[in-house]
Amino acid sequence: MIGIMALCNGEKFYDILLKRSLAKRIPLDRIRSYEIKPDEIGLETSIILQLKSGRYKKVVLRTLEKQYESFTELVSQHIIQPQLA
Repeated sequence: MIGIMALCNGEKFYDILLKRSLAKRIPLDRIRSYEIKPDEIGLETSIILQLKSGRYKKVVLRTLEKQYESFTELVSQHIIQPQLA
């Protein structure tokens, strides 16, 4: 039974265990690029940080307070070529 569940959700396990960074703090020198994705409702903006290790970290910020603008400005100062979406 557990094997069947693992096969059905193999992509999710791979994403959580190997691709997503579980760290709470990420130094700016480990960030390679970032991507901005607003949600459908417009209340939150997701910023996906691509790390040099190949992993990613998803940060969710509020759109109405424009929290993401100051965050992306800080990150872009430390990245040579930011990738915006």
